[in-house]
Amino acid sequence: MNTNTKMRGTAQETRSMNGGMQSSQLMKLFKDELKDLYWAEKAIDIDVTQKEAKLNFY
Repeated sequence: MNTNTKMRGTAQETRSMNGGMQSSQLMKLFKDELKDLYWAEKAIDIDVTQKEAKLNFY
């Protein structure tokens, strides 16, 4: 009986660790995607601002 409890505890710990790793990987992916969106929007904004400056200059 004691070994079954010990085995179940170990399986739960393994699942918990795997869930934590998956969560960590998802969080990293989420942060990377947010950074990509930030830089893409910043590049678009700079491009639009430069075009507007050219239009207003002429």
